Amino acid sequence: MKRDMELVRDILTRVELQNGPIRAPVEIEGYTQEVIDYHIILLAEAGLLKATWRKAMDGSKIIVNVSRLTWDGHEFLDAARNESAWNAAKEVAKEKGVQLPFKIFHSLLEKIVETTVMSGTLS
Repeated sequence: MKRDMELVRDILTRVELQNGPIRAPVEIEGYTQEVIDYHIILLAEAGLLKATWRKAMDGSKIIVNVSRLTWDGHEFLDAARNESAWNAAKEVAKEKGVQLPFKIFHSLLEKIVETTVMSGTLS
């Protein structure tokens, strides 16, 4: 399964909007629960949010519980919420014709935001 950066941003945004742990599965239109849960696990492994997961008693699926964003999760989301910076970072990745590693994508996104803040063009 490939990482989907739009889904990453959507999940982090949903978690940020919660007041405390998410008690129900995170649902996002257009994505299966399996794909969403996979991305939540990736985000937890990357240190962007706190989550736990375990196999269901019958072993049929993985149950994922999300508690909160981490500091790094908030930092990434602060940069990612700027639509023009987000689109510029995705465009750079598209121009290069590669799936950028997350750390590089995050650094690129932060540099774009920094540049737009310094030039006064942040929207």
